Amino acid sequence: MAKEKLTDPKLRKVRPPESGRIEIWDTQVPGLGFRVTAKGVKSWTIRYRVGTRHRRFTLGNYPALSLADARDQALIAIRDTRLGKDIQREKEITRTESAPKTLSEAFADFVKGYAKKKNRSWREVESLFENEIRQKLGKRPLTDITRADLITRFDEIKAPHTANKAYRYMSRFFKWCLEKNRLKESPMTHVVLPHPEVEKSRDRVLTDAEIVELWIVWERLAYPFGVLFKLLLVLGQRR
Repeated sequence: MAKEKLTDPKLRKVRPPESGRIEIWDTQVPGLGFRVTAKGVKSWTIRYRVGTRHRRFTLGNYPALSLADARDQALIAIRDTRLGKDIQREKEITRTESAPKTLSEAFADFVKGYAKKKNRSWREVESLFENEIRQKLGKRPLTDITRADLITRFDEIKAPHTANKAYRYMSRFFKWCLEKNRLKESPMTHVVLPHPEVEKSRDRVLTDAEIVELWIVWERLAYPFGVLFKLLLVLGQRR
């Protein structure tokens, strides 16, 4: 294992090996190494110990990260490892947490962090996503979902009212993603309601004969359902 006081002239003269890699360790900052691969990639690495395990941490590539800066960063990192930090493990955790989530994972966060708190019908929101969206798009990274994907999915939903609900729920979901900085722009932009024709208010009313027929049926229903339906009718309310 080569050790010497590293200087920029020496680093510039290091030639890539025919295979594998070579490493030169700095005598000025113990634990700081200069690595060169067979492909000519030059980088800075730190070697440290966690318990009985030896670990490595890459600081950056040379010459983008200069010798002076590499030494400064190495001293800070080595100090942290002596305080018990596993800097490579923390880097791996950060990389995992910052990796793009799938649509299903992001929607689960939305249900937990928003729908359950704001929408009493959150189970319907969750169920509709599970039945109509997840199978086709759920495993895709959130950032890969496009406007065309959503339009196609809404068009494939056979029931017009269900398609319209899916449109509304996904609109609210992607708005939440923007609010939480999960996305820079929403793929729902310029996506229109799939079936506006079914959204028109209905003027159909029950005839007197239909009301009598329903009333007789409700009389036979066990409490509280019969009473409930009568009350809804009398007050002109929906469930």
